[in-house]
Amino acid sequence: MINMTCELHEAQELQELQQKVAEKDEQDEPRAERRLRLVKQVSKVLIVTLAYVALGASITWPSPAVSSIEKDNSTLVGTEIVLTAAEKDMTGSLMYLGSLFGAWIGGWVVSKIGRRLSLQLLGLPFITGWIISGLASNTAVLLIGRLIHGISSGCLTIAGYAYIVELSDTNIRGMMATLPTLGIVLGNLYTVAIGYTLPWHYLCFVGAIPAVVFAAASFILPKSPSYLVIQGRRQEALSLLKNLRGNHVNIEAEVTQLEHMNSSSSSGWKGLLNKETLRRITVVVTTFFLSQMCGNFVMMIYTARIMQNTGSTHGS
Repeated sequence: MINMTCELHEAQELQELQQKVAEKDEQDEPRAERRLRLVKQVSKVLIVTLAYVALGASITWPSPAVSSIEKDNSTLVGTEIVLTAAEKDMTGSLMYLGSLFGAWIGGWVVSKIGRRLSLQLLGLPFITGWIISGLASNTAVLLIGRLIHGISSGCLTIAGYAYIVELSDTNIRGMMATLPTLGIVLGNLYTVAIGYTLPWHYLCFVGAIPAVVFAAASFILPKSPSYLVIQGRRQEALSLLKNLRGNHVNIEAEVTQLEHMNSSSSSGWKGLLNKETLRRITVVVTTFFLSQMCGNFVMMIYTARIMQNTGSTHGS
């Protein structure tokens, strides 16, 4: 939570600065240049969204997979998997337990190697989790694959949104912020659509496709402007931001603000104790808490089992 709130505070400061420096010059920007600038930003955000498609595919996997195991529990290595009621629950809950630790790990990793490299490395554990689950010979191995997916998803929540905030202009940031959610929903539908036609182990390999595509596409993403500033590579940061923002925005002011935000005199805790920042953090945390506690993820993960327990034939 500390890492997430610090990222939020940085994003708030960066957004306020970008709004100021953009309003003055954007009105003079030619329409063609503005269109090109937005296409560059949207295309890069869409690549990051692929990671959230991979996340969404993993979230709803237990719904069709557990039903498939109940029908045919044979594995690809010739053994059988028998899930108890508690183990069926763990196919979903372990992912969220892993995400708790993943968020902390992700905050540390992002601060050390930057947002872009963190995102690039995330493709590997997502793919690994699918392979381990697909080739699982027993319940323990299957659940380990789910735990790996959880850790990966926690890291993604830190690196992904922060990276999108840095790349996007303030006037399209709201729209860009909805794309990860859209990606998760598409991933949910992807798994459910193919999950009731494929055996559970083959579903793992097909479910890995979004992660593979993201892992390959992530290598064309630019470095994080904030990370370049932290590394003292000011000219690279200026060049990158000019490519993203165009020639009609005061890039120097944005880089100067990034330098200030990442300086040793800029205390994260002190900034978090700001009244306005605390108010925004409270709103965000409350919204996320209510979203998680309303049971929507339980419905997505255990849809088939819920329908079976209510006597519906659609659950099978």
